[in-house]
Amino acid sequence: MKKLIKYLMSFSLVFLLFPVSVFAHGPGEKVSVPCSSKLTLDKSYDDMWEAIMWTNVALSNHLLKSHNALNEEDGKHPIPIEVEITTKDGEKIPMIVGYNYDVSGGSMSQAYQTFNDLDFLFKRVSEAEKDEKLRNFGEFLNITCAFRSQ
Repeated sequence: MKKLIKYLMSFSLVFLLFPVSVFAHGPGEKVSVPCSSKLTLDKSYDDMWEAIMWTNVALSNHLLKSHNALNEEDGKHPIPIEVEITTKDGEKIPMIVGYNYDVSGGSMSQAYQTFNDLDFLFKRVSEAEKDEKLRNFGEFLNITCAFRSQ
């Protein structure tokens, strides 16, 4: 019986501390956030290939507020997202993706990436180079995303 009580007490302690550990990020600490990305291939004016990376980040009003990252002033606000692409060879490519969110009435209404914030994964490459880069990155990019808490 004592073992059961001890077990239940330790089990409940884990659940009491879990929310604190999930949301207890100090200023400047990385906060991981779910994301995905897709590539858009296009030929440039000189018949060379380029790939634009579109990133979707699962930002929410609650997530930004819980990490003091929400500017509650109405309008458009930038938030840099740290992205790490992992190639099929295991190489990790870090980059910063420009992302924005709109605030209305003190709450985030939407988050998005503008055309000016798009990243070229590669630019001005031949057909053979394009095929090699796509084999290296894969059809779907393997990415992780994070932002810094305030």
